[in-house]
Amino acid sequence: MTIGKLISFIVTLSFIGLLNYGLTLLSDFSFIEISLFVALVCVFIIYFFSSSGGYTSRSLDMQVQAATGMKLNETQGKFSPSYAFYASVFYLILSLIATFFTYREYFSI
Repeated sequence: MTIGKLISFIVTLSFIGLLNYGLTLLSDFSFIEISLFVALVCVFIIYFFSSSGGYTSRSLDMQVQAATGMKLNETQGKFSPSYAFYASVFYLILSLIATFFTYREYFSI
């Protein structure tokens, strides 16, 4: 892992944590209560914007084809995870564990 990738990982974790903290200040939820939701949203957003050949790419290709009359190369839906995506998944796993640990008495049979 290079230093740039490590910085990307740490910056993403910090950003998600600060976003989570900011939302707790604006709402009546605790940090743990909202962390799972924030983590899921961040994973989805990072996945959506780092995949190629998705809905937005096909829509743009169709607009270019309609305007120019030329068909662009077909792109296959490909997802290459970045370290930001790995950091968001890591945050999701940590928040899931923290949520389960916090509310463990509700899960007992």
